[in-house]
Amino acid sequence: MRADALRAGLSERSTLLIFFAILKSICIFYLSVFRKMSVQRLSALRALMASQPQPLAAYIIPTADAHNSEYIAPVDARREWISAFTGSAGTAVVTTSTALVWTDGRYYTQFQREADLTAWTLMKQCCFSTSDKYVLLEIGATYPSYKKSDGELRYFRQLVHILHYTWWVSCFTGSAGTAVVTASTALVWTDGRYYTQFQREADLVAWTLMKQSQTETPTLEKWLTTNLMEGAVVGVDPHTFTRDEWNPLQTALTKHNMQLIPVSLNLVDEVRRQLGDPPPKRPNNAIIPLPLEYTGKTAGEKIQELREKMAQKKASALVITALDEVAYTLNLRGSDIQYNPVFFSYLIITPTEVKVFIDLYIAKQ
Repeated sequence: MRADALRAGLSERSTLLIFFAILKSICIFYLSVFRKMSVQRLSALRALMASQPQPLAAYIIPTADAHNSEYIAPVDARREWISAFTGSAGTAVVTTSTALVWTDGRYYTQFQREADLTAWTLMKQCCFSTSDKYVLLEIGATYPSYKKSDGELRYFRQLVHILHYTWWVSCFTGSAGTAVVTASTALVWTDGRYYTQFQREADLVAWTLMKQSQTETPTLEKWLTTNLMEGAVVGVDPHTFTRDEWNPLQTALTKHNMQLIPVSLNLVDEVRRQLGDPPPKRPNNAIIPLPLEYTGKTAGEKIQELREKMAQKKASALVITALDEVAYTLNLRGSDIQYNPVFFSYLIITPTEVKVFIDLYIAKQ
């Protein structure tokens, strides 16, 4: 009886070992295919970079569309396609020999799981590596504008309190750390000795851990100016880069005798076509008008209010590119981006005209 049970147990164990061995082989096979695909995509992109009228030393691939949307449609998921990293935030940079993705702490583990780490490098993005930088960069601009605000900023005069009695206010008892409390945020900077202790002691609903490191990840601008040769040309699709992103990068590169140029043909889209995996079609789903009971104002009333603001600014036209703003102004809703009630469009308002630019198919509907 015992012998039969023993044989059954050994048989079951052998079956499990065989199953896991097969599973391991499948994983290794798909990993090798995945890595080969990643290398193929990067090689094709680099070849295209080199063939440009001005050969590119680096190409920037943001997580963005032509409307600067926070959430994008699959047709615009270029960084995801080239890197296999599916996080909703991040910027990729591909040079002749390096491929990097800048993203924040929400996505470090996800990047490690999804990207080919033999081809891609994670740049751990941290805007505020020290409490001093947080105060100076995030809060500091409030104070110079206080006197000009005519009292509107009166509640912000004591917006920031840097606390040396960190343990009392946060319940974090580590021997090193600085707390910063604002009107809406509470943070503690401390080093790697205390990360686990902070997670155990602090109320994580109220407090945010700021992981203080000895060395900082360079910004995209800093990395490019440090690692590229003088005279290098950096390209980006101008439809995916805002003016606020373009201007400081251009200034930084110019100081180092480098160029930032617009590349109107999106190189990732072109690589996809070359490799037989073209981008999906841009959605052009039906548009739904909202009744007044949900909007509170007619589209005409909203447009009239905008025209009054335009007149105050002496503006001859207002160009609206943000999809949610177009949808709000016109009291229309769509479904071109998943979970977002928007539709791909542009809106131009002048004192006498309203022009909506949408897909011809939708216009006919």
